[in-house]
Amino acid sequence: FMYILRYLGFISPLPSYGKAFYDNLEEFPFVKILESSFDVIRKEFMELNDKLVAWPEKYLCKKGWDVFGLYAFQNKLENNCVLCPETSRILESVPGMVTAMFSCLQPKTHIKPHVGYFQYSEKILRCHLAIKVPPGCILKVNGIERGWEEGKCMIFDDTFTHEAWNKSNELRVVLMIDFLYSREDQTMTPEQNLDKDEFALISKDLMETLNSMGKNKNFKERPNALGFYDSSTTL
Repeated sequence: FMYILRYLGFISPLPSYGKAFYDNLEEFPFVKILESSFDVIRKEFMELNDKLVAWPEKYLCKKGWDVFGLYAFQNKLENNCVLCPETSRILESVPGMVTAMFSCLQPKTHIKPHVGYFQYSEKILRCHLAIKVPPGCILKVNGIERGWEEGKCMIFDDTFTHEAWNKSNELRVVLMIDFLYSREDQTMTPEQNLDKDEFALISKDLMETLNSMGKNKNFKERPNALGFYDSSTTL
């Protein structure tokens, strides 16, 4: 609810302390590991076939934003990770990794301008490893537009207003990774733990959606309801 109010402009946006984009990727040694593992990660994604599901926050994108979750707020989604064992192993080498998923934009899809979650996004940076990027795909952060390059990483601060487009006629895919980072000290903070109870209260609308899917009578037949919930995980 608070997120919707912020999106509509009724309350102040998140405070942004860092840079929109982090261009010195040498600051993040895991980037080389991700990029050198591009082929195996792409192969495992291609083998998922029809297991993607729609992102639940429809006020950001009514249709065309689909995901497959692997880790959610420091919870490993065991049933999903079994399907991507090498990708999961590689992700676990990212210091402070808290959330990871394949994020897909269908052709002619726009994710509306938004900011991250209060008391979550201030603690993390977001990395995209570009898996499949046709021409005409754009990420805009704090007014700065950039395109992805297949096999390469991009790191940005989602406390800034951001949006994304796929203007092409093909699917756009990135592996999205949130990892803990201190903007004040400009360092990664892998030893930090998220306060899951605090985050559950702040993003109650999303958590209720996730948990309600677990009560659906068809839930056990679905490998990854909303991409962030499976039968082996309790958020």
